[in-house]
Amino acid sequence: MEKQLLQEVLGCLCGERTLYYYHADQYAVYLLRRLLSKQPKMAIRELRNSRWSSLLKRPLLKSLVAECGNGYLEKGILDNVWPEQAEPFVMTLGRWGGVRTQAWSQTSRPGTNLVLQLNLSTKWCREFEKAVKLSANRFFDCGHPLSDTRATTLAWARLDIDFGTDEVLVEEIQSDLVRGIVNMYRLAQRAKAKGLATFCYRRHELETTLIIAFAVEFLAAFAKNWQEIMLSATLDFVFDELGISLLYYHSFETGNQLKHLHWSKPPRSLYTDLPKRFCFTQTNDAPIFLQQERTLRRKFKKMEKNQWFYMAA
Repeated sequence: MEKQLLQEVLGCLCGERTLYYYHADQYAVYLLRRLLSKQPKMAIRELRNSRWSSLLKRPLLKSLVAECGNGYLEKGILDNVWPEQAEPFVMTLGRWGGVRTQAWSQTSRPGTNLVLQLNLSTKWCREFEKAVKLSANRFFDCGHPLSDTRATTLAWARLDIDFGTDEVLVEEIQSDLVRGIVNMYRLAQRAKAKGLATFCYRRHELETTLIIAFAVEFLAAFAKNWQEIMLSATLDFVFDELGISLLYYHSFETGNQLKHLHWSKPPRSLYTDLPKRFCFTQTNDAPIFLQQERTLRRKFKKMEKNQWFYMAA
C-alpha cells in the first residue's frame, strides 16, 4: 500500500489502546457467529456437511452443539459464549517497508504494510522482566515491527490494504517472542543438566531456574496457539474495524516466491495448516490489486504455482 494511505489509516485508528480478549476456541465461535449473522440459525447437520464442519469438532463447540436439542445452532447461543478464562491483549498498529528494497521488506508489491501488533498484558511483561531484567521487546529487538508503545509483543500480522478493491492481503504472521523463549528455554535446560546456575543468551547472563520457571508458564499459555490468536485478532480487525469485505492469505509456495524468500522461509504450517483450520477457501486467483500490478502480472505467468486462501466478510 502507498505511504499516504498508510499514514491516513494510522491517523484514523491510532489513539487509545484497543483491548482484545481471547479464550480457547474463540476463533471457531467468531467464524460461526459471522456465518449466522446472515441467518438466525442453521441446522447442525447442514454445518457438518459444509466447509465449516471442522469448527464443530473444537471442544467448546462440541459442548454447545450437545446442548442444542432442536438440531439447530443459533446465533444467540454463540453471542452468550464467554468463558471465565479469557486472556487480555492490547492491539497496536505500526508500519513496515517502503525504506529499503522490496526484497528486503518481503512485501508482495512495492510499498508499505500496516502492522497489527498483539501485545501481552502487564502481568506477562512483569514476569519477563523479573526473569531477564529487561523488557521483552528490547531483549528480542532485531529490527522487526514490534510495538513502540508496549513492552511485550506476542506476535504481529503485516497487512497490504487496498480500499479501492475492498481487499486485504495478510503478508505474514510472525512471533519473535515465542521463538526466542523456546530457544532460551532449551539453553536453560542444557545449563540445568550441566549443573550451571547461569547461562549466556544474546550476550546476557541469565539465571537458569528463573528462566525455566518463566518459560514453562509462558510456553504452556502461548506456544501452541499464538498463531490462532493472532489470525483471529486479524480477522476481527480487518472485517469489523476496517470494514473490508475480502481477506486474502498467502499459500506457502506463492508467498515465498512473491516475497523473495529463497533461504530463510517461514514455518510451512503457518501457510498451510493455519488457514485450513480457519476454513479459508482456496483459489488460483490473486487479489485484484496485485493483478493490477504490471510487473506482477508477468511474474504470475511464470510462477509454477499460484494459489491463495481467501475469506469473505
